[in-house]
Amino acid sequence: MGCTTSIYKHPKTLVVLMHPNPDKSVRNKLIIDEISKLDNVTVRTISSTKIDVEAEKKVLLEYQRIVFQYPVQWYNVPGVGKEYLDQVLRKYNLKGKQLIVVNTTGAPKSSYKNPEVITELWNHIVHYCGMILEKTFTLFIDDDVAKIQELKEAINK
Repeated sequence: MGCTTSIYKHPKTLVVLMHPNPDKSVRNKLIIDEISKLDNVTVRTISSTKIDVEAEKKVLLEYQRIVFQYPVQWYNVPGVGKEYLDQVLRKYNLKGKQLIVVNTTGAPKSSYKNPEVITELWNHIVHYCGMILEKTFTLFIDDDVAKIQELKEAINK
């Protein structure tokens, strides 16, 4: 009688970088460069409010885990990210999809009275879409590259 070996496979992960100027970003580019090295990761960049909603919905369905990455602007996603969320996630069921949220700030953590507010909206978004919020990462300007390694490990688990 033969033996069947099961090989653990990391979830197929889509990273959606929502950034109005991705070419000018240093920290978001560094993060993308690092997590792009993982075998299970595909990166899409949303830098315009002209979004092909049907194409984006189709892509989201292909992945088990979704990472939304963006620079924080006024405690929220930038305009391109807001447009993406409004158009693509509106009345769209992503039930059971895993979500990791990654954002960067241009300020040190000490400048935020309540830094957890930065990611609070995601608790509501995942509930609305039926997703599972795995983890949130806020990378402050004074964080070191160890935080990026922690992110890579979370994506690769």
